[in-house]
Amino acid sequence: MSLFFWLVTALSTLGMFLNVKKIRFCFIIWAITNTIWIIHNYNIKEYAQSFSYLVALGSAIWGFIAWRHKNDNK
Repeated sequence: MSLFFWLVTALSTLGMFLNVKKIRFCFIIWAITNTIWIIHNYNIKEYAQSFSYLVALGSAIWGFIAWRHKNDNK
């Protein structure tokens, strides 16, 4: 299972690079990886960390919506 979480971490890092390049798809990657971390941390009873990723998930959704509106104005 450790390899799986390394892959999730790699995807999260890819999301950061896409964000720097202003590619909106980064928020989809972050939504997926944040959801995985929410579930994992909840299952291992790391509730504070799970909540932190829940907030990050909300931020990814917010960013996805905000960037759509920003692109509509161009």
